[in-house]
Amino acid sequence: MLVRLKRYGGAVSLPVLVAFGLSVAGLPAPALAQAPARAVKILFVPVQRAEAVPEGVPTRVEEYFRALIEIEPRIKLVPLPYELAAAQASTGAPESLKPVEPAQVLPPLAPHPDLDRAARLAGEGRDLAKAQKFERALTTLMQAQELYGKRIGELEDFERYVDVLVWIAASFLNGGYNEEGNAALGNVLTLRPNLSVDAGEFGAKFVAAVDAAKKRTAEGPAITVVADPPDGAIYVDGRLVGTGTQVVSDLPRGKHFVRVVADQHYPAATTVTTRGAVASKVTLTLKSRVARVANARKPAAAPEPKSRPLAEYARTGAYQESGFVKESQAAAAKTMTDFVLYSYLARSESSFQLGLFVLDARNGDLAAVDPAIIDTDLGNLQIALLDLESRLAKVVADFPRDRLVRARPALYDLKGARPTPTPTPVAIPVPAPQPVAQPAPAPVVRPAPAPVYTPAPVARATPASRQALPPAAPAPTGGFDELPSDFPMESMAPAPAKVPVYKKWWLWTVVGVVVVGGATAAGVVLGGKSSKAASVTGRAQW
Repeated sequence: MLVRLKRYGGAVSLPVLVAFGLSVAGLPAPALAQAPARAVKILFVPVQRAEAVPEGVPTRVEEYFRALIEIEPRIKLVPLPYELAAAQASTGAPESLKPVEPAQVLPPLAPHPDLDRAARLAGEGRDLAKAQKFERALTTLMQAQELYGKRIGELEDFERYVDVLVWIAASFLNGGYNEEGNAALGNVLTLRPNLSVDAGEFGAKFVAAVDAAKKRTAEGPAITVVADPPDGAIYVDGRLVGTGTQVVSDLPRGKHFVRVVADQHYPAATTVTTRGAVASKVTLTLKSRVARVANARKPAAAPEPKSRPLAEYARTGAYQESGFVKESQAAAAKTMTDFVLYSYLARSESSFQLGLFVLDARNGDLAAVDPAIIDTDLGNLQIALLDLESRLAKVVADFPRDRLVRARPALYDLKGARPTPTPTPVAIPVPAPQPVAQPAPAPVVRPAPAPVYTPAPVARATPASRQALPPAAPAPTGGFDELPSDFPMESMAPAPAKVPVYKKWWLWTVVGVVVVGGATAAGVVLGGKSSKAASVTGRAQW
């Protein structure tokens, strides 16, 4: 733009530049492009479970939770290096995978100076790539890649090498070198086929290139790795696959790194390139360290205590033990993360509870997140984890100093017993109702004094009306209220009062019979006399 303005002359360029500056200064703040905020990186330790939680539940819970985190732009989860090794240490590895006690104490191997130099070059290369100085960044990053490649057998943290490859591919593509960038990106996806990058850190162009390259990856043949000695641990692309002899499949086509380590031996590593459908086999024989130590003049120094796997802290809740903060911060430094996330799945009597514990790698503080309550049938899994993800985002955005973990969390004390079945209430036998016509036993039928049985409607109530009445509260003393609700109340009606003689039915019956009999006799007598009189009169008339 300045060149064009210069062609038109300084008289024109100066007013135009002034007008352009004023227009930019007058733009509102939202109109100016702002770089997106950097996503917070969290080192994710696999979900650990209590004994009462079924084995398949943590895997499903972890899959849903990580899927929710992936769509959260403010958080980026970084997988824990050697996830399989940490999981085996936390759940109990088979005897073939447990380390063998060394017969002789050996000092730990000191890291090679080339590894420290490579780490410094990798940091410089990342800074240059972020500053869009791609050519200088590529020169620096390739030097780090070369140093790592020479000492790949001694490199315990393979993710450092992968990180250098990622920045090399990003520098190529963002710098306009598409052919070299696609080739470098293919090397990365061979080692990490599920690579996920942040657009705010690498740029949208590189994210689109990663998504397109994933579709071009193809599965390659299996690799058979033989370790000598047989107890040597085998790592393929930085991930533990077992000991002794292992057949590793489901690997993409391309260049892979195989590393074997064992006690009392120097580690060794090599590369294997898979093509077509032909399986590959590699044997790594380690060199013993015992002879050199035995011939040394000075006695060997005692080794430093081995660090515990981070997953073991998550499984046991031993966050207050010495070494926890130091080991967590060391792991965060290796993976270049801001926080370390521990999780534990416990079981109460009626639900699962997933608790999160976030460690701030800057100062070593550990804060607890309110656990997610998940139904035992996992019916509310998505809703519960969505709420938990929201709470986690708030914690990493504004670390709660009032929720620091000072002791073993109470979540680890849940017994996880299944709910005890409620005992079935025992029915109290009630005496069967007696027929109305049948007299009740003498002690029951005996009427109480008149005041107790008044008013009479209760005693005369029909069965339907008795069912409609609410149950009477038990009286503190005995009497009428202590009888069963279904006792025949008719049998307890008060005895009728004595009826006078002139109201007796039999008296009036006798009187009626006498009257009818007298009337009948009088009629018969009078009728006989009339007949005789008529007959006398008749004869006289004839």
